[in-house]
Amino acid sequence: MQSGNNIVDFGKVVSESMTTMRTKLPGDVTIGTIADMPGAVGHSVDHFLMEFLIAIVAVATMLFLRVATVVGVTIPISILMPIRPKVTPIDLMVADLQLLTLPNVR
Repeated sequence: MQSGNNIVDFGKVVSESMTTMRTKLPGDVTIGTIADMPGAVGHSVDHFLMEFLIAIVAVATMLFLRVATVVGVTIPISILMPIRPKVTPIDLMVADLQLLTLPNVR
């Protein structure tokens, strides 16, 4: 196979040539295919394209679900923030910036 040629198209030409040759041969002579490389390459290309399409759909779905999850969590939190209690467990765990930067200033 030469560089730049399509093996699947070449396989079709060879198959047509073999069909023509079979009609010209005597009945006791047969021609058969040992290895169908054009068929194997065509199957590999089809399989690759299907897997590529599945990957694109999976990535698009994950991006959509991530965005939907962020929006679904952010909206209720932003609505509930103004009505939260004054002291929460998170407030007890977080040190004020003043305590960290100016420990000895009175």
